[in-house]
Amino acid sequence: MKKEDFLYERVYNETKQKIISGELKKGSLLPSEKELSQDYNVNRTTIRKALLLLVADGLVVKKPGIGTQVFNNEEFSKTQKENLIKKFETTEGGTIGLFVPPAENKKDRISQPFYSEILFFVERELNRFGYSVFYSSLDESKDFENLLNQQKLDGIIFVSNISQNFIDITKKRNIPSLIVNNYNPQLFSILADNVSGMEDMTQYLISMGHKKFAVFTGLTDYISTKERLTGCLAGFSKNNITDYKIYNMDWNPYKAYERAKVLFKEEKELPTAIICFNDNIAFGCIRAAREFGLQVPEDLSIVGFDNIDQSRYFSPTLTTVNSNIDQISQLAVQNILCQINNPNLSYIYKAIIPHTLKIRESSSAPPTQKVVIKKKY
Repeated sequence: MKKEDFLYERVYNETKQKIISGELKKGSLLPSEKELSQDYNVNRTTIRKALLLLVADGLVVKKPGIGTQVFNNEEFSKTQKENLIKKFETTEGGTIGLFVPPAENKKDRISQPFYSEILFFVERELNRFGYSVFYSSLDESKDFENLLNQQKLDGIIFVSNISQNFIDITKKRNIPSLIVNNYNPQLFSILADNVSGMEDMTQYLISMGHKKFAVFTGLTDYISTKERLTGCLAGFSKNNITDYKIYNMDWNPYKAYERAKVLFKEEKELPTAIICFNDNIAFGCIRAAREFGLQVPEDLSIVGFDNIDQSRYFSPTLTTVNSNIDQISQLAVQNILCQINNPNLSYIYKAIIPHTLKIRESSSAPPTQKVVIKKKY
């Protein structure tokens, strides 16, 4: 294995080769996750990442109560197998569309860090295979049909809340497509582990001694908001936490900054921790805390979600849930190329990318005494 290879890539590549060579027969079951983790001396999260890539390739299917089965379809011909071997070395090139929803403030959403990182990783991965990216935001006023007529796209990656109308047009034209950061039953869907990620973050803060919380959500119609709220409330419920308030907003740091200032002005007793549904929101809350003379994390812990690049360089460095944006993007590219090379296979799956917690400077145990606002606005 090359030094730069990830362990999950080794499991993925070796298992793929066994399937393509016929060593693992069509219809046969792969060893269990536990057995594979023992064979490769890795944890089960690593095995799950490898299996997700095999699912995306159409090489295996996950069957509840049965296990992971090698794809059994007589139409899966020798030519198609050869295409699977070649698809990562292809230099034929082409163009993949990356479409995101418009920002609430009508500015370009790609300027938001989560979306810019998706674009960066998708473009970098596609360039390896000779493909370029066509990027655009989509709202109801966009003439999508005309855009597709003018711009030949080999595949489409939708991101977040995209109108069903645009998805229907794509399906009607038989353009290979998938969706990231959302779920659609018509498409291969890739999501961060929103529920478990936020539940684990909530559990971490409670384990540090926090009992009073403020929760700053994102847009309420986003699946990421709904799932993160589910995880957060599950963490509260399991630990009998009832002292919390929920503040709904969008993903904008300025909106979070303004709302946090209102909280600091009006609340007689401050929360000891603010849980933010993305890192941008956390940055806004930290700025507001500073303006009121609050020290983070000595007076108030603030945490985020996504682990965007800025979270490592912000002061204080941000405790956050790592949604593994790079792995989400890599899986999106691998799947869209697989759809292009193997159009007769079915690709309607839901993939959840495992998370990790990044514990940094913005969180600690709660203060032992009541925090008093040092500055008033």
